[in-house]
Amino acid sequence: PIQITFCAVPEHGIRHGVADAVCAQEEMDRHSGYWWHPQSTGLLVTRTDESQIPTWRIDHHHHPNSSTTTTTNGPSNHTTTPSYEEHRYPFAGQDNPRVQLAYVR
Repeated sequence: PIQITFCAVPEHGIRHGVADAVCAQEEMDRHSGYWWHPQSTGLLVTRTDESQIPTWRIDHHHHPNSSTTTTTNGPSNHTTTPSYEEHRYPFAGQDNPRVQLAYVR
């Protein structure tokens, strides 16, 4: 792969070439954020800014890497690291991602 954009800051919610979770993926079934020009003269790329959207932690209970796993005999404690993901998700009535398009030659 060749990097063609340089100002994305994923840890702050700014990404290039990806679809935002709600508007694009859930509502429009679009899972990409880039498109080739029909004559291959450039690339249309999204800049998705989710920096104003708070992160939401999703814990993976019953995951082998979880700190506590429930079995039929009750909880079984482990010493491994808890398993979770953090996502930015705009809930109803909150801000949505800001999406811009750029044409890269």
